[in-house]
Amino acid sequence: NSSAASDVYKRQVYNRYLKMKNSLAQLYTKQNRPREACAIFQDINIARDSINARNYSTQINLLRTIYQVDRLEMDNQSERSRLLFYSIIGCILILGISIVSVLYIRKINARLIASQHKLEKARQSAENSIRTKSLFLSNMSHEIRTPLNAIVGFSELLVDSDDPDEKKEYWHIIESNNDLLLRLINDILDLSKIESGIIDRKRERFNLTQLCNELYVMMRSKIPNADVELVQDNPCPECWIFLDSNRLKQVWMNFLTNAVKYTRSGYIRMGYSVEKDGIRFYVEDTGTGIPKELQDRVFGRFQKLNEFVQGTGLGLAISRAIVEAAGGEIGFTSEQGIGSTFWAWVPCEIFQHGDVG
Repeated sequence: NSSAASDVYKRQVYNRYLKMKNSLAQLYTKQNRPREACAIFQDINIARDSINARNYSTQINLLRTIYQVDRLEMDNQSERSRLLFYSIIGCILILGISIVSVLYIRKINARLIASQHKLEKARQSAENSIRTKSLFLSNMSHEIRTPLNAIVGFSELLVDSDDPDEKKEYWHIIESNNDLLLRLINDILDLSKIESGIIDRKRERFNLTQLCNELYVMMRSKIPNADVELVQDNPCPECWIFLDSNRLKQVWMNFLTNAVKYTRSGYIRMGYSVEKDGIRFYVEDTGTGIPKELQDRVFGRFQKLNEFVQGTGLGLAISRAIVEAAGGEIGFTSEQGIGSTFWAWVPCEIFQHGDVG
């Protein structure tokens, strides 16, 4: 404030000085004294030039100061912008690294969870395999022991008996249990080979019509009940196919054997048809049928739905393994008290009507 007041005071004194000099110069002019007037005007101009120069210098210094301040502000603004840019880039990098880290951690966690699931499945599979093997050995030992006990027991009775009729009956029981034991051992060996992937398949061309006739003749003599009629559906005079005839016959025979066991009256119908580049063969019966609550156990191992019926309980399990190994399908429909139909479809080359090339 004191500096501003001093400047005002100096300006006032300067203006009075200029007015006084100007008045003096005008007086000299009126008195016709041009030299003195001219000298005073020169002093006035020198004083004005000096004051103007000082003002110009002050204004230039002020402009320089303003320019320097503006330059500093611009530099500061540029530095702030640079710092803001680097801060934004840093935040983006940190955010990107965080996202990548989170995704990587999630991926690692997903892999760990998948590995844990695989380990858990492997553990459960191993436990199920152990339980299945234990159950298999338990059932196998029980099934083998039953015919062996019958063979041993009735062999002793056969030796001690003198009655020819009793001997004949004992011999019939021994023979029946021998067949059962042999069939059981063959079934176990077949199932073990199939599950190990060592399944013997001999594909050849053969006449399916002839095979159907052979099975029909064979099974007709094995039906003990006269109230049961064996019916054959043989649609083609000749139907040549390229397949493993022994395995097909084994599966078809298992269907027929089960139908004979559970059918007390009515009929058993066997037949085949050509479907979807393959052969569908079936056995239909009017037997006891299968209750709905037991139908999911039909193709299991050692699954005997009636403990009083003779058998190993492996036939249908083997049949499913054989059909699926050949790329086919197997199934059944059944209604308790009405009957059942078991079927299988197997893909194969077909040469109907004797067209064997």
